[in-house]
Amino acid sequence: MIMLFCKKFKKLPVISYMGRYSVITLGIHAPLLHFEYPVVSRFIHNEWGQAIALLLLTLTVCIIATPIFLKLIPQAVAQKDFIKTKQSTQQGS
Repeated sequence: MIMLFCKKFKKLPVISYMGRYSVITLGIHAPLLHFEYPVVSRFIHNEWGQAIALLLLTLTVCIIATPIFLKLIPQAVAQKDFIKTKQSTQQGS
């Protein structure tokens, strides 16, 4: 079923974006859930409703926060070298 879905939709931009920078999402989703859960559970008392609200809220915050993390720490997703080596400085020239 998943394979048929993937063949039908060859590329989904949001999924591709989140997949490319999944390290950032992996690193920030647990702290987000820790702080979001008490707020969401105060307003939504249905377990499925809470799960859907937390999913959408966490995904939205992760998508918004990813460019900020890329700007602040590009080393987290290998956009820049974390440690400068002699070889990496020669390749840059």
